[in-house]
Amino acid sequence: MVRTGFLGLKRWKPDLTRESPPKREWPTYIEPLDIRTFHDFIAKYPVSLIDFYSPACKPCKAISPQIRLLSKCYKYRIAFGKVNVFDNREIAEEYHIMSVPYLFIFSYGEKVKSLLGKNLVAEIDVALQEILAEFEKKHS
Repeated sequence: MVRTGFLGLKRWKPDLTRESPPKREWPTYIEPLDIRTFHDFIAKYPVSLIDFYSPACKPCKAISPQIRLLSKCYKYRIAFGKVNVFDNREIAEEYHIMSVPYLFIFSYGEKVKSLLGKNLVAEIDVALQEILAEFEKKHS
């Protein structure tokens, strides 16, 4: 069954030809990304969550500790990164970021899901659980 969601994105299907990186290669914190590191980061991991934020954004500051908590809960299963949209306008333009906080979930560089707004933590957790369950089901 193929469902489409926000922005007409197709439901994620894992790439079964790739293997997860060894644990020593997974970031153990939320990796700050820029134009030089962004594309390599999202292409490297089976599932990655990228937080597009602004340092002056109050909702971004409010959600940041919750994303840190999620990064600890999903350690070695999901890679977390963050992109400052003012310092990295090229990436923000490429993904049509018009407001922040804006979160994208990628699988090996392919955009799987996007989430917009400040009250997202429960929604993020549910989305991550669904994606991981599907990925683990295919790899078991």
